[in-house]
Amino acid sequence: MRRFGGSSGNTCPETDMNLLQVLSENEGTLPRKTWATSIIRGTDRYFVIYRKCNPLTPYNCFTHVEYSPPRDGGQFNMPDICVSRYPVLGEMSYLKMQTVCILVALNKWRLSNDLPEIALGPIEREMENITIARKSYETSPRKSKMFKFITAFNKLNGYSMVAYPVGMHMDLFRDGESLENKILFTLPCSKCGSLGRGGSIFSNRFVYALLDW
Repeated sequence: MRRFGGSSGNTCPETDMNLLQVLSENEGTLPRKTWATSIIRGTDRYFVIYRKCNPLTPYNCFTHVEYSPPRDGGQFNMPDICVSRYPVLGEMSYLKMQTVCILVALNKWRLSNDLPEIALGPIEREMENITIARKSYETSPRKSKMFKFITAFNKLNGYSMVAYPVGMHMDLFRDGESLENKILFTLPCSKCGSLGRGGSIFSNRFVYALLDW
């Protein structure tokens, strides 16, 4: 509802229905009763216009709030139990750490061959996270070292579920640069009644993505 970077795409009849459903299920999303507001559809957002309670002047008696097109998914923190139940999520995180280490070695090779280093900011940030996670590995019991290592690393990343086609957008990172990791999952379309993110051209599959960054 508040993603204005472009990732929610443009408004359309589907997002109109999504907006009305969100407004009906969440009382705090409208500053007035529905009949006391005007909702205008823009290209990439909705404008909810309403009258001020105490306008300073007769010429400034209206104001508005803005909402992006509502979409399934959103940002969340990965609970440890998910890694325990679905090992592929732990593998996803471990492969990201391996990729960071490979990029560190690649930059050393590039320097030795008088080539500029690449992705310095994201690599530095991810290596800091790996160093923190390694402390958890070193202090954990032997049987749970890898689990504690990966879950400690996960706590330093943000996750997003994306179940719709993403429009052109600008990524905003919370605490500096990072490397974005992604894995795709599929379901039969009949189970969810949506096209999802797309990517399944010839088969009847719903595709959605899990990202960490």
